[in-house]
This record gives sequence, structure tokens and C-alpha cells, in this order.
Amino acid sequence: MTHFKLSPKQKAARVFSYLFMALCVLVALFPIVWVVLSSFKTNREILSNGLQLPSTFSFSGYKQALEMAPILKFFVNSLIVSFASTALNVFILAMAGYVFAKKKFRFKNLIFGILSLSMVIPSTALMSPVYTVITKLHLYDTKMALILVYTALNMPISLMILRSAFAAIPTELEEAAYIDGAGFFRTFWQVMMPCAKGGLASAAVLAFLGSWNEFTFALLLTSSTSTAAVAELLHLSVQLQLHRYVRGDYHCGPTQHHRILHIPGAGMLQPDRRLCKGLRSLNSKVRRSVCYPQNRSRK
Repeated sequence: MTHFKLSPKQKAARVFSYLFMALCVLVALFPIVWVVLSSFKTNREILSNGLQLPSTFSFSGYKQALEMAPILKFFVNSLIVSFASTALNVFILAMAGYVFAKKKFRFKNLIFGILSLSMVIPSTALMSPVYTVITKLHLYDTKMALILVYTALNMPISLMILRSAFAAIPTELEEAAYIDGAGFFRTFWQVMMPCAKGGLASAAVLAFLGSWNEFTFALLLTSSTSTAAVAELLHLSVQLQLHRYVRGDYHCGPTQHHRILHIPGAGMLQPDRRLCKGLRSLNSKVRRSVCYPQNRSRK
């Protein structure tokens, strides 16, 4: 085994590359570590100095979160919807990507271009027609509604990834399968799918992340705790916390009050009755308690 000696320039370049990678890791991990440490702090400690370590590790924040709403139920709902929509998206669009990549038919490029252009349509422009279709199909406030909508929303990016993945597979493999007597579906399932594992994994990851982080249609198409997702609960929780800070429910001093009022976007995230009622009526007890906790005492 031969060992090559590095020149001083090569050693300096290697040290610099390691330092750069360590800096990237630090930048990526710092927000996660800060969030975890802040979860053990009191609200006064977070507002006074957000970078200091917690004086005592208190689990009261976790207790309040679990008491505020059935978070575990929302978490399970998000997992079910995300996994189901991802599986359906990858399976359907894998077949579409295979056909677009390997088959020849009229207007193939035109149809692919139209499907790809749907990526540039803003989700807000789809809210009204999607809501109308879902209500007419009697799927409102069901997990199936979210699964179908998320499958369609992730269609353009998955189609482009899977078409490229199947196009990179040599045509000779497909022809050899046909010569051996395999039909279309068997060739697709046993020959082409294993060769496109990289593209399938990439499409599945992006589809899962898109479904997990989606908020707009989760708010629009659900109204009960049996179908609510984590993203909606987190958004309403942020609204509640900012609402309490601004109203002074945590008895913060004037300095902390001044800080929270000047957080960029704090005004947009404060709970507004017109915002909560703009898309639909939030009649769920959990959502009323999260958006407007003062209504509890009245009842």
C-alpha cells in the first residue's frame, strides 16, 4: 500500500474543506438545537435572552401543548395522509413517466408540457375549484380528500423526475424483456421499476415533504380533529402564542412587549376572526379553543 505525501497547499486546502463542512453542519444543526433548548425554557427566558441555556429544564411547555389539543392524533393523521398520498403519487406517476419516456404517441411532448406547466399555477388559484369538487364528491372533512389533493399537487415534479429516470434506462433491457415474452405491465414492474429506484426514491421524498408541510388545503378541506393535520395545529399554536404575547397574557415587561410587536410578520400571524372565517367556519371545539381561548370561560 502506497502513501502519497500531501504538499502544503493540498494540506491547507483539505483543512479549509473540513472547516467549511464543519461550518455547514453547524449552521444546519443550530436552529434544531436552539428549538430543542427553547422548548425547556419559560416564555420570560425566551424573550429576555434566546441564546442562553435554560436555567431549569421544565417540561411544562410539552404538558401545555398536549393539553391544548390532541397533538398525537394530528400527528397520526399527517402520517396517514402523507404516506398514502406519496405511495399513490409515485405508483401512478411512475407509470406515466415510463410511458412518456419510452413510448411514442401523438402529442406526447404537448401533453407532457401541459402537465408540467401546472407547476406554475399558484395553490391559491386552485382553492375555489378544489373546494367545489371535494364538496360535490361528499369528501369534505375526510382523509381521502387530502390524499387525492396532495397526490395531484405533487404530480408535476414527480412526473419530471420519473420521466428522466426511465429515460436514462437503456432501451435494450425493455426489448429483451419483450423478446422473453414479458408483457407491458410485467416489463414495467419487474424490469423498469427496479432500474429506476433512484428516481422513485427522489420523487417519494419530495412528495412526502410536500404533503407533510402543506397547510392551505389542510385548513380548507378539514374541520374536525379526526382529520386535522400537524401543520394546521402548529400554525394555530403560533397565532395563539403571538396573540397572548401582544395582549400581555404572559405579563411581559415593556421591553419584551416592544420586541414582540416588532417581529417581522407578527401582525400577520396574530389571530384574526376574519382570517379564521374567511375560508370556512371553524366550528371545531379544538380550533375555537386554539384561536379564541377566552371563549372557554364563557361556556
